[in-house]
Amino acid sequence: MDRRCFFSSSACFSLIGPAITFSQTFGGDKKGTAYDADPNGPELKRIGDRSLVELLEFHERELEGEYLKVWNNRGIDHEFGGLIRRWNENGAFTSDVKNLYDLGRGLWVFSHLYNHFGGREKHLTGARLCWEFIRDHCHDEESGYWFAKVSRDGKTVVEGPYDIYGDMYIILGLSEYYMAVNDPALLDIAVETMHGITRRIVAAEYQHIKAHKDGFDPGTKILGTWQHFLNALTCLAREKDDRGVEKTIRMCVRNIMERHWQPELGVFMEYLDDTFMPFQPGGDPGLRKVSSWHSVQSAWMCMDEALRRGDRRTFTEAVEMGQLTLERCWLSGENGGLIGLDFPEQDVSKSSDKPAWGRLDDTLVFLLLTIEHTQAAWAVTWYDRILTHAYKKPEKFNRKGLLHHPRRLFFSIHILKRMIARNGKPSAFFTA
Repeated sequence: MDRRCFFSSSACFSLIGPAITFSQTFGGDKKGTAYDADPNGPELKRIGDRSLVELLEFHERELEGEYLKVWNNRGIDHEFGGLIRRWNENGAFTSDVKNLYDLGRGLWVFSHLYNHFGGREKHLTGARLCWEFIRDHCHDEESGYWFAKVSRDGKTVVEGPYDIYGDMYIILGLSEYYMAVNDPALLDIAVETMHGITRRIVAAEYQHIKAHKDGFDPGTKILGTWQHFLNALTCLAREKDDRGVEKTIRMCVRNIMERHWQPELGVFMEYLDDTFMPFQPGGDPGLRKVSSWHSVQSAWMCMDEALRRGDRRTFTEAVEMGQLTLERCWLSGENGGLIGLDFPEQDVSKSSDKPAWGRLDDTLVFLLLTIEHTQAAWAVTWYDRILTHAYKKPEKFNRKGLLHHPRRLFFSIHILKRMIARNGKPSAFFTA
C-alpha cells in the first residue's frame, strides 16, 4: 500500500462497516481470548471486606459516576476535532494547543469505551474526532513522524516531531480504534509508526530530547521507553500478525527484564548508559534513580505480554520483579505510598520523592492481574491494603487523565469479570 495514502486521502479512513465483534485487548492470549479456569484451583470469593462482585460494582460506579462524569460534554473539540484536556468550570477550553501525547491517549480511551463499555455513539465520535485531527494535522510529511504539538485549529505546528511517547500512544490508540471501525489500514499506520520510533531509540546518537526530559547523553537507555513501547506493541500484536512487531516486542522485554533489572539490588534502574550499564556513583545523581512507577508498570506490561505469548517463565519472573519493587519502594503511613528512590541502595524513608496517586492505579493493575492468575496470598493482602489506602483520598486520582486512571478502571473491570466467570478460580494459564 502506498504510504502516502495513509495520510493524504480521506477515503482511506472512512468507516467501512459497522462496529465489529471485538476481542479483549488486555490479559488474554495471542488473540485476546481469556484463559479458562483451572478446575482444580481454589475459589477466591473475597478480597478484604469486598466480594468480587462488590469490587466489580465499585469499579463500574467509579467509571460511570466519577471518571466519565468529568468528560461528559467537556474535552472533545467538536469545532476543530481532537480534544484538549484543559478547560474551566464552564467547559470552555483554557489552552489553544493540542498535544499528541493527549490525542493518542484520548484515541485509545474513547475507542476502548466504545468497544468494551456499551458501544455508545458519543464515545465512537470522540475517538473519530481524535483520529481525524491526528491524521489531518499532526503528520510531518518530511520526516514521516508525528508533530508533538499543534494549534487548536491544526494550522500551526507548535512543536516538531520529537516526542516518541506521543507516537507510542498513536500505536496504542490505533490498535483499539481499528476494532471499532474495522479498517486494516490503521494497523499499517501503527506498524509504520513503530518503525519510526525504533529507528530513533536504537540510534547511537539518540538523546531523548523533548521526550519526557530535556535530553541525555547520546545513547542513554530509559526504562520508560521500553515499557511504554511494549504496552503499545502488545496491543498491536493481538490485532496484527507482523514479524517486525514481534521482534521489536522481544527487544523491549529483553531490555526491561535482562538489562534494566538489577537482580543483586532487586530494582529496575531507570537509566542505563550507551552500553546498557548502570551509571556509576560520582556523576549526575539523577541518572541513578529508581522510578517505582515505571518499575511496577514494567512488571504488569511484561506479564500481559507473557500472557499473550503463553510464556509462564516470563510471567513468573515479572511478578517477582513487581513484588520486590513494591516491598522495596512502599512507604507506610497515611502520607505514604509508592516512592521512587534517588539511588538504588537508598532506604525508602530517606527518599526525596513524594507519592503520586497515579502510581497506585498501576500498582492495583499489577496486583489484580497477579491475583487472577496465581491467587498469591501476598498479592491479595497488598491489593486490599493499597485499595483501602488509595480511597482514603480518592480526590487525588487524576480524573482528567487519559491513561493511568481510566486504564485501571477498564482493566480492573475486565479482570474482575473474568474472575467471576471462573467462579473465583485462578486461570488455567499455569496448568493448561
